[in-house]
Amino acid sequence: MSLYGRRCPRVIVVCDWCKKEFLIKPSRKSKLKNQKNVFCSRECCWAFKGRNKVKKSCSYCGEEFIVPPSLSAAMFCSRTCRTTERNLLDNPAKRLEARIKIRESRLGPGNGRTYEKTFGVHTHRVLAEKRLGRKLLPGEIIHHIDGNRRNNSLDNLMVFNSQGDHVVWHARKRKEGGS
Repeated sequence: MSLYGRRCPRVIVVCDWCKKEFLIKPSRKSKLKNQKNVFCSRECCWAFKGRNKVKKSCSYCGEEFIVPPSLSAAMFCSRTCRTTERNLLDNPAKRLEARIKIRESRLGPGNGRTYEKTFGVHTHRVLAEKRLGRKLLPGEIIHHIDGNRRNNSLDNLMVFNSQGDHVVWHARKRKEGGS
């Protein structure tokens, strides 16, 4: 009721989504003239805004996502997927074939004074992990029995729990007259 005891007259409007008729105040009707669409509820508005959306599949992770028709050329579900895919394309060192090729080209230098590496990890540690069937624990040491850092055969590798155990082993060998 208004201040003077009379109700404001209502105007009938049709929802552009569900076609349901509903009543609004005349003052609101004048505001709606500038709008393209009129809705009876927020649910109808949200449904209307999503009416033309296109379902796509992400070219990186395969997850399905929905985009408006203007973005139908979109190929990725998120910025993370797009960046990851682009990094793989732009940075050949991250592709396995390229990494193998780079590794092969760098193998051998060091004149036997350094440890051989496989993708940035000492090869003897990789082989010891495979032999143990688990990752090496922090502090575990791999020892080359014959002293040749490039000889990574499994019978030439020993695993010690700590550097202290490794030192004790060397001390005992020195007493015995070995290496």
